[in-house]
Amino acid sequence: MENPVMKWRKAQGLSRERLAVLLGVNYWTLTRIERGCSVSISKRLAERLRSVGYPGNAKQDYERWRARLRNKLREKVLRES
Repeated sequence: MENPVMKWRKAQGLSRERLAVLLGVNYWTLTRIERGCSVSISKRLAERLRSVGYPGNAKQDYERWRARLRNKLREKVLRES
């Protein structure tokens, strides 16, 4: 289950550094988003992603992905308990 922002970035052949520059964000901000450390992404960042070609709604895609990731981790913890 791959982060939708990272999946799109890789499909476009963009490095994390290059996409961060295109979006006008810090490299580490994009890294935290791709690793799932951020609860959500801002509406403004989602709009910037859309302006550089991201298909769909990056904010909703990210939040759905992160919820699935959280549920998967929760199930794993419960199984191991």
